[in-house]
Amino acid sequence: MARAKLDRIDRRILSDLQTSGRMTNVELAQRAGISAPPCLRRVRALERAGIIKGYHADLSPEALGYSVSVFALVGLNSQAEADLKSFEELIAGWPEVRECHMLAGEADFLLKIVAEGRISEVPDHAAHLGAQCQSCEIDDGVPDRPADARGADRRGLSPPVKDLLGSAKALLSDLASTLFFLVLFLLTKNLVLAVALGMALGVIQIGLQFARKKPVDTMQWLSLFLVLASGTTTLLTHDPRFVMVKPSVIYTIVGIVMLKPGWMNRYLPPIAVRVVPDIAFVFGFVWAGLMFASAALNLALAFTLDAATWAVAMSIWGMASKIGLFLIQYTTMRLIGIRRRRAAAAA
Repeated sequence: MARAKLDRIDRRILSDLQTSGRMTNVELAQRAGISAPPCLRRVRALERAGIIKGYHADLSPEALGYSVSVFALVGLNSQAEADLKSFEELIAGWPEVRECHMLAGEADFLLKIVAEGRISEVPDHAAHLGAQCQSCEIDDGVPDRPADARGADRRGLSPPVKDLLGSAKALLSDLASTLFFLVLFLLTKNLVLAVALGMALGVIQIGLQFARKKPVDTMQWLSLFLVLASGTTTLLTHDPRFVMVKPSVIYTIVGIVMLKPGWMNRYLPPIAVRVVPDIAFVFGFVWAGLMFASAALNLALAFTLDAATWAVAMSIWGMASKIGLFLIQYTTMRLIGIRRRRAAAAA
C-alpha cells in the first residue's frame, strides 16, 4: 500500500482529531490556520483515503470498574500456523483481553488485559487466563501507564530510564552494607566497628521492609545472609577481604538470573517489545556477561588491592560499565527500531 502524501495542515488536522474526535470543524480550521470549508474538504478526503477510519468514544476502564490494566507476554509451545490461529480464536472469547498483537522474538503475543482488582492481583489474573490455555505460558504482566497523545512522558524520566534506575537502585540496596562498611573503615580504620555497623545496616534494611509491610524477596534474604556470614568471618579473621568479596557473589547471582531468555522484555515499553524484541533478547545475555565480568574483576581486585584502592576502582567500574552498556543498548535499539518502523510504514 502506497504511503499517503500529507502536508503540514493534514498532519495538524489528524493530530487535533486524535486529541478530540468531537472537535467542531470551525475549531479544527482555526487550529490548522485555514478557513472552515477547505478544512472540511480535507477531513472528508482523509476519510475517503482510509486514513481516518472512524471516530470512537474514549472510555475510562476505572469508571467501569476495571482498575487493573496490564500488558502480558504469551509464549506458545508451538509456533505452527495452525496453533497461532487456534490461540487467536481462543482469546477472542476472553472478555478481559482488549488487544492482541503477534510478536517476532522470544514471545509470540502481547496482550492488553483489563480486570477488576488491584495491581498486586495481576499474577492471579495471569494465572486465571493461563489455566484456560494448556499450550501457552502467560507472564504476570506489566502495569499499563498511559502517556500523553504524543507518546511522551512529560512527568519525568522516560520508562526505560526509570527501569534502569530502578534496577540500579535495587542492586545498590543489596550492596549498601558493603559500601557502608568501606566508608566507615576508611574513615575510622576500626575494622570491628565498620563490620558491626555494616551488619546492623543489613538487618535494618530487612526490618524496614517488614515495618512497611512490603515483601522481602529472595535476593534481599540472600544479601542479608551474605552480610552476616562475611561480616562474622571478617570479625573472626580480622581480614576485610571477606566483606570485599561479597559483591562478586551478588554479581554472579544477578548474572545467572539474567541468563533467562527474554528477561529484559519485562523492563521494556510495549513498543520496544513489538518492534525490537530480538535485539532485547541479545542484550539480555550481554548484561549477564557484564555481571559475570564484574564479579570476576571484583574478585581479582579484592585479593590484589588494599581496601581504599579497591573501593575507588570498583566504584568507577560499576558506574562506568553500566552507564556505558545502557547507552549502547538504548542507541542500538532506537536506531534499529526507527529503521524497522519506517520500513513497515513504506511497505
